[in-house]
Amino acid sequence: MEVVSQHQNSNEIKYNHPQTIRAADVMQTFDLVQEQIDILSLDCFDTLLWRKTVYPKDVFYDLQNSEIFKSLGITAMQRIDAESQTRRMKFTAIGSTEVNLYEIYHNGFPSLTTEAVDALVEAELAAEMRACYAYPKIVELMTQAHVKNKKIIVVSNTYLSQEQLRRLLKNSLPHDSYEMIDNVYCSSDVGRSKGDGMFAHVLTHLNIAANKIFHLGDNRSVDCLIPAAMGIKAYHLSQFDSDVIEWMRLHSIATTMTNTSIHDSKPYYNIYRGLFSTLRKPLTQPEEIIGYMSFGPIMYAFARFLQDEFQTLKIAGKKLKVLYLMRDAYLPYRAYETLTGDAFGRCVRVSRFSATAASFKTEKDVIRYLSSNGFPSRFHEICEQLMLTKEVADRIIQNAIASPAPVQKFNQLILDKSILKTIFDRSTTYRKNLMLYLKNEGDIKSGDSVILVDIGYIGRTQRVLTSVLHDELQVHEVLGRYLISMNIPEWRQSRKGLIDPSWCDDRVMCMLASNLSLFEEVCSSGDETVVNYTADGMPVFSHSQVSDAQRDKVKAIQLECLRFIRDAKVFFADPLIDDEFNIIKEMALYEIVRREYFPMAKEVHYFKSFRHEKNVSTTSGFTSFEGPENEYENLRRQGLCFVDQHSYGLRAAHMAYALSAMAHHRFGFEMNLDDISMKRELLTVIKMVNQQPVQQIFPAIPTDDGYYSLWFPIEKSGMQIAILFGLKYQYLQIDSAEVIAKQDFYQLSEKMFSENVMNHLLINQMINKGKNLYECQSKLGSVLYLPKIKSEATNEYFFRIVFRPVVTQL
Repeated sequence: MEVVSQHQNSNEIKYNHPQTIRAADVMQTFDLVQEQIDILSLDCFDTLLWRKTVYPKDVFYDLQNSEIFKSLGITAMQRIDAESQTRRMKFTAIGSTEVNLYEIYHNGFPSLTTEAVDALVEAELAAEMRACYAYPKIVELMTQAHVKNKKIIVVSNTYLSQEQLRRLLKNSLPHDSYEMIDNVYCSSDVGRSKGDGMFAHVLTHLNIAANKIFHLGDNRSVDCLIPAAMGIKAYHLSQFDSDVIEWMRLHSIATTMTNTSIHDSKPYYNIYRGLFSTLRKPLTQPEEIIGYMSFGPIMYAFARFLQDEFQTLKIAGKKLKVLYLMRDAYLPYRAYETLTGDAFGRCVRVSRFSATAASFKTEKDVIRYLSSNGFPSRFHEICEQLMLTKEVADRIIQNAIASPAPVQKFNQLILDKSILKTIFDRSTTYRKNLMLYLKNEGDIKSGDSVILVDIGYIGRTQRVLTSVLHDELQVHEVLGRYLISMNIPEWRQSRKGLIDPSWCDDRVMCMLASNLSLFEEVCSSGDETVVNYTADGMPVFSHSQVSDAQRDKVKAIQLECLRFIRDAKVFFADPLIDDEFNIIKEMALYEIVRREYFPMAKEVHYFKSFRHEKNVSTTSGFTSFEGPENEYENLRRQGLCFVDQHSYGLRAAHMAYALSAMAHHRFGFEMNLDDISMKRELLTVIKMVNQQPVQQIFPAIPTDDGYYSLWFPIEKSGMQIAILFGLKYQYLQIDSAEVIAKQDFYQLSEKMFSENVMNHLLINQMINKGKNLYECQSKLGSVLYLPKIKSEATNEYFFRIVFRPVVTQL
């Protein structure tokens, strides 16, 4: 950044105004001009004093919880309206909008006594004291100016009086820093704002030339342009870059939708604003935005939570053995290590697959596992988890698929006594080898309290390991400490989470856990998944399907996350800044929601084609986010149905889709496809069944980007279908045509089991102009389809065609 230019053969410095500088550049800039000035002038709010809240109005939502506000029935909105009304009346009367607190309360609440107004003013000042802290970079600047024998003044647009603002400054600043302040100027006392003559008043009062003042403030207009035009060496303090501003805006949306009490009965806090403003260079790269601004605050909060939990358990006399469950607990482990400087605990290779494989002791254990995994698409994965050979698994799966009731048949075959014996025998061997591994790697001894650390959710791994560790290694207890701990029965007995039911409602947590595959990949160690253990307790790994390019991206994010934790540790070490843990953990919750439903464009594109290894079998995995283009295709075909649609894709397509998806998950709305839009395209369809024509009118519903989806049931055989597009359109574009089994229609399994029948369509009196854009040659222009469904099939089917009207018939 070019701050000044130096004339050749001269010590004179030429200043170019206006100047915008970052907080990291303040000291350097001041050093360049300090010999030319006598006074350091500072704006107050968001320059010298920062608030823990995001907006000034947030202070009022804290204020309305004060005793005096509650006793008088005054709300934050009433306080805001009272100020606006008082400023309008003042302007009408004398042409100035500058008011003070007493005028606001007397005018807004005319029935109040003087004593009540005094109490309200004191309550508001106390609320500001709770919200404000001194910004370290500016405190440092004040110290430097004082050492150079410069006078220091504060110039503020505020309804606080000089006496009130001095009290606030004295409460927020270190004592020696407060004593450095020579004068305080408030617009409410002067009667003019900084944009309307206040600086002229300051110059007159100080009897000093304008170019002898260095002024710094966060408002580019009134703190830089206007005073610079008067000759003051004025600088605009740039708090945030564009990406940080976008992040804060989206974070605000996620926060207020997640917690409906925000801006109703609670303020909106964001204590990281001050930290983000101290950065020396903008956060522009996607790994910086994702790692520093998103995963940084989340993992900082989780590490703080773990630090407090471990300390509490130590004080209680527990013999702690902390195990971070790889792969997903890798980043939490590194976060804790970075925060505390202590690698407390061991990283152990225990996956959900390995824990489950070791847990099959009785038929009930197998039934419990089958009951939560009964989908034909997962039969191979289930057989792997049950440690059946490929030959046995193929035989069972073939028999089950051939049955009219595949799931019931599959379960029946698995629960055969000979198959159960195989499962129990292999689980016993697996369990023995796993326990040897944990005993050696985790240094677990009898009487230990074993703490499992993971991202969490419902704690399957903890549940299946608890009895094994009790029986095999005689541990005292097995506790779980998770990022997210869902509301399962008896969770309080052995589990806690940074986000858990003690303060977070069930709908929010279900919303969080609905699709965190990308989150888990970023937290993971990136190496192979453990699938077995040798007889001497050594882990055996599967081949990872994650690419080197994805690992490099994850590593870059993780490094930025740890950089944030180091910066936060330094920033909050300042005794002036209160890093209240309740705010930190709530911000972690809101950030998880933001990154899931309201990602920035750089985040969306960075995660394209990320693969997620499910950690539940030796081969399971899927592409977590294929990219926006794939999601646009889903939207064209299905519309906004919230099934099998990645929130990143919805956000990329339209903010309204992201808002709808979040509201659907957050509030549990019961919506069907008919509720999305009232628009319909009514199309004539002729069905020929046994040479008998049946004409029907079917409604096509809008999906996305001008497309419509038309579907109707089809019989197994003997049917011909004609859709008379020519009756309505001169031109239309056809996107897709599919046949889908009824049980898969608009379900998670639809994409996997739908059949593309575009090549089986017969086009009548319609000409393809390219890219499936058709011109109807007459009103008889139509699309015909002859269903080809096996006669022995037991399923019912739907035919769906997706099209976009381009030109309608005259």
